[in-house]
Amino acid sequence: MSELHVDPLPSKDVPTPVVDTTEDDVDTSGKNTLNQNSDVPNSVENLGLKDPAMSEKLGKTVPNPPTVVDANIGDDKGMMVEFKKSMMEAFDMTDLGKMRFFLGIEILQKSEGIFICQRKYATDILKKFTMSESKPVNCPIVPGSKINRDVNGAAVDDTYFKKIVGCLMYLTATRPDIMFSVSLISRYMSKPTELHLQAAKRILRYLKGTTSYGIFYKKGGETDLLAFTDSDYAGDEEDSKSTSGYVFFLSSGAVSWMSKKQPIVTLSTTEAEFVAAATSACQAVWMRRILKNISHVQEGSTDGEIELVHCVTQEQDADLMTKALKLEAFQKLRKKMGMLDFTEVN
Repeated sequence: MSELHVDPLPSKDVPTPVVDTTEDDVDTSGKNTLNQNSDVPNSVENLGLKDPAMSEKLGKTVPNPPTVVDANIGDDKGMMVEFKKSMMEAFDMTDLGKMRFFLGIEILQKSEGIFICQRKYATDILKKFTMSESKPVNCPIVPGSKINRDVNGAAVDDTYFKKIVGCLMYLTATRPDIMFSVSLISRYMSKPTELHLQAAKRILRYLKGTTSYGIFYKKGGETDLLAFTDSDYAGDEEDSKSTSGYVFFLSSGAVSWMSKKQPIVTLSTTEAEFVAAATSACQAVWMRRILKNISHVQEGSTDGEIELVHCVTQEQDADLMTKALKLEAFQKLRKKMGMLDFTEVN
């Protein structure tokens, strides 16, 4: 992964954008579409790069502000060097080297693998909600606890509560260890009470002690896509709906995870497991197509075929996505997700 900093082209060389007000070019938001600067996509095509996604990305370069182009051209270092050289001949550019920071996600690329985390973002969240001096806890939710609507509880500011949940949801991009607890409190954003706010603050207290945690993908790790899926039957005390959860592994780390209450009321544990497995299967098919598109075909598998294997409770990694686990089990599964502290890999 690398970054290229593209400086704006001189104004005299940039054609004036023309507003086309034809009916076909007006999007659903009511904003008219501007003709794009044709120099960028033409230069990309001249380099022999036919990737439509890259062409579209580079073609949207705006002449006024500088633009950062995240150009993913695979593992071919020779092609990467040639690509940078050719682009620098066509545009005023600065090579920022290996990617280190992107949309709040910190990336540490080492010879042993790649580590991603949201250390700065987590620290900013704690400051924003005045939890920087709070006492850390070892897990984001009280083991074995259940949360309900708490209809008789003291109401709290719903806007403030939604801000906390929103920030935590973005943090789950690199933190599968808080996925279940964040998903749980997000169910009560309409009329939150003190009970729900305390549950949210506990997650923040957990972050206080694990701010630098992230996922480490080891070089030369397992190349086969492996998924675990599970359900917590009738886990919701009020509507008896179950919770589905899955986690996908690749190269010794979690690459995709989910925790979500099922949309229907299942009548048995078997049905609940079937719903969870079906959701996971859809994700598996999609991910295998993505891997195929980037030339990482799964060996020994047939397109459209998924092998189901029974997993004993002690080895069920998806438990982290469906229930509040005891501390020992929680820490064990967190480690299996590939999660480490920043200091352990730096």
